[in-house]
Amino acid sequence: MRILLLMMDFSNWEQARPWSYSPQFGVEEGLLAHGVQVATIPAIRNFPSADRRSWLAHLPRLLQGERFDQVWLWLGHQEFDERFWGWFREVAPVRVGFVVESLTYDEKLYEIDPRLKTRAGFVLSQLQHCTHSLVVDEADEPLVQSNLKIPAIFWPGAVPQRSILPPSDPKFQRASFFGVPYLWRELYLRHQPLMQEMVAPPPPESSTELPRRFDQLQVSQATFLAHSVPTDGHYIKFFTDQHRAIRRGIHDIWVKGLSEYLATVNLPSMGKHLGARITESMAAGRPVISWRIPGRPKTMALFEEGKEILLYDPTKPEELLEQILKLKRDAALYHSVISAAREKVAREHTAEVRAGQVLRWLKG
Repeated sequence: MRILLLMMDFSNWEQARPWSYSPQFGVEEGLLAHGVQVATIPAIRNFPSADRRSWLAHLPRLLQGERFDQVWLWLGHQEFDERFWGWFREVAPVRVGFVVESLTYDEKLYEIDPRLKTRAGFVLSQLQHCTHSLVVDEADEPLVQSNLKIPAIFWPGAVPQRSILPPSDPKFQRASFFGVPYLWRELYLRHQPLMQEMVAPPPPESSTELPRRFDQLQVSQATFLAHSVPTDGHYIKFFTDQHRAIRRGIHDIWVKGLSEYLATVNLPSMGKHLGARITESMAAGRPVISWRIPGRPKTMALFEEGKEILLYDPTKPEELLEQILKLKRDAALYHSVISAAREKVAREHTAEVRAGQVLRWLKG
């Protein structure tokens, strides 16, 4: 089977950092484990598909005459022109749209950011060119199916099998929060009793050269495409191999960095889904303490509360504090949560397992 992945990324590390490796090159790793021939081409979100600095503008010529069994396209953050869509509909009979953010939000969030009101319509207009959809928010599964009459499947977070680390002790006795401190998250980060037990450290890769190398590669790639006419796939492979190596290096540092703290805190987010850091933290051998997401029963059933994950009411920072202290006081609970979560991830939430599930679904 041949699959073309048109994988989203960004033109600089400051923007790219929140976008995890796991739902990106991790997808490639999962498919390769099933013997799929994968062609991966980064689609840089900062450039529309018609922009010469994007590989997407060159693909109809570079892949002229080539056909794939499937093409996967990351949706929601990028503009695609009609020329691209025409080529996209011809390159593979199975066209999978990967929806990487929630499509609908609470009314309060629409008031804070009115742009969110247009997201569902924007993504649905893109999905009309697809035959199938993967969604990270379970609520978008029926939304896509009812509006477009195409099959959709819930894609929970998954991590490459190789990222599951052996047991280790934490270096620091405080929980960590890695993420963007927007909106209500600032309330948690200013909660003084909580901040005695939780830290927001700098990204683990910030002390390395990899972010600078990422930025340099993106500048080189954009400059090359703006002033050249690539004639074959050799150039795509040259840049993508470097892109993958940098991303993989940062991912490995990231997972190791997660293992240095007592636990990982998942603060409330705009999207109602569990991000990649959940399975990545469990793979790193650290308990996860997450907000309880309302109205998402499938998501909340992914891990058993009190056994594989600890939860708290998102309106009560004191509950989060109590869960951290509980892990510090009860060593047996601490280690049992780590062990149970690692076993669950290895059994059900690796990139390899998730790819197999989706491949069977697409075939069926």
